[in-house]
Formats: sequence, C-alpha cells, structure tokens
Amino acid sequence: MQEILRPRVNFKKLRNLSQFALEKGAIRTKIIPVRTIVAVPWVKLKCQYWCKNYGKSKVCPPNSPKYEETKAVINYYEKAIIIHGNDKATVTKIALETEKEAFLSGCYKAFAYGAGPCKLSLEDDTIDSGENIEQERPLLDAVGIDVFQTARNNRFRIEILYSPEVRPNYFSLVLIE
Repeated sequence: MQEILRPRVNFKKLRNLSQFALEKGAIRTKIIPVRTIVAVPWVKLKCQYWCKNYGKSKVCPPNSPKYEETKAVINYYEKAIIIHGNDKATVTKIALETEKEAFLSGCYKAFAYGAGPCKLSLEDDTIDSGENIEQERPLLDAVGIDVFQTARNNRFRIEILYSPEVRPNYFSLVLIE
C-alpha cells in the first residue's frame, strides 16, 4: 500500500477559512481532524429506502461515491471544517463558497460535501441538467457519512426532530489539505 504523504496544514489558513464560513452565515464552524468523520454502510440505506428520488441525481446514491470510496478519500486529508446552520441550502452554499475560497488560497484539494437529506422534486427537470455543475456536490448522507455521529464526535449538539417546533440542525463539510 502506498504511503500517503501529507504536508502540514496551515492552521492560520484554516482559521481564516472557518471565519470566512461564519461571515457567510454559518451559525458555528469547527476545524476538525478527519479521523472524527464516520463513514459507514448503513447511512445510504436511508436514501435507498426513504427517498422517492433515489437514483435520480448524480449526487445521490447509487450514483454518488460509496462509503468505502468516501473513507479512502478522507484518508488523503488531515483536517476538515464542519459547518453548522439551520437551513440546508444555506449550509451547502456556505460549504461550496468555503471550498472555492480554500482553493483560491492554495488548498487545491479542498472538497465540499453538502447538507442533507435532500428533497429533490420529481417535477424538477434540472436535477441532472448540468446547468450548475460547479454547484453540485454529494451530500454527506449520500456518501455514507453518519452526520449524527460525526457532529457528536466534534461536540455539536444534534437531535432527532421530534416536533415541528424543534429547530433543525444541518451540517456540511469541507475537506482541507
């Protein structure tokens, strides 16, 4: 097996990127070690059996990377920024903007994962149109990331939404090297 050589992560740059995400509207961000990210096979079952749009988008299963691929990709990184908010579209947009900012600051391997679960509309004919290809990233759930455990591993409070009065928590992630 080939050894993965990693350059040292510039923590000042990471702090700046974390602050960037806060300025874009995140409620909270945190720089985390990638070893706290949990990718497991059962997560994608939620997509397969709970979502009427399963297989309709390239960012969703079975078209998205498998959890084994996700684990392999994560191993090429040392740190990530977890982004927390109350609106999944906003949290995903912040992750994409943070990924772009990271890339422009020299972190060429930066990669964002969006907040899920998705709610693509079956009537939406732009699901795979390619019009916004630069905005398409797989969702955490779709690649097998256990959002609950990953958030809890990093001291974020996340609970099941048992009532409409409970404020939702959404998370996205940007891998940084």
